Amino acid sequence: IHDSYRVTATLMAIDPNNVRLEERIAAGLTSINGVSIVPPITTIENGRKMQEIKTLATVQAIQNAIRKRASDR
Repeated sequence: IHDSYRVTATLMAIDPNNVRLEERIAAGLTSINGVSIVPPITTIENGRKMQEIKTLATVQAIQNAIRKRASDR
C-alpha cells in the first residue's frame, strides 16, 4: 500500500469519497503509519489545516519573489 496520512487527509478534505473510507474500515486499513484516519471529521479538519499551511507558504513565497524582483530593478 502506497499511502501517507498527509495525502489521505488532504484527499478527505476535498471529498471524503476519494479514500473509500467504508471499504478501508471493512478491510481494517484505517491506520497509516500508526495514525488513524477515523473519526473522519478529525482527519478532514487536519487535511484542511495542512492545505491552509501549504497555501499560506505558497502565497508568502510568491510575495517574497515579487518583492525581490522589484528590489533587483
